[in-house]
Amino acid sequence: MRLPWVSRKAYQARQRRFAVAFASVMEQHETTLHDLRIAETALEAERQWRLTSLPALLAAEERAVKAEARVAELEVAVTRELTTQFPELRQTRGNRALINAYHESKERP
Repeated sequence: MRLPWVSRKAYQARQRRFAVAFASVMEQHETTLHDLRIAETALEAERQWRLTSLPALLAAEERAVKAEARVAELEVAVTRELTTQFPELRQTRGNRALINAYHESKERP
């Protein structure tokens, strides 16, 4: 619609500016939609990775905790056995040097 008090030249110039501005906005809109699609794809990939990897990671962590507990139990058992077989290895203040010497020499002092 052309207003009667606006010249044809000014009206066409305004239409061109509007068309350029509209094209720019549409291009920004398309770019934003494209970026959104990329982000959604990345989010879905992350979600799928977590669904497949997280249970395995949690299971591995649980196995590691159990292994650490088992190692601690074995250390206690070995310490108990050693102190039973070698009473001089019992930790007392006076025997600390003897315990260190035993561990360094790997033989019974």
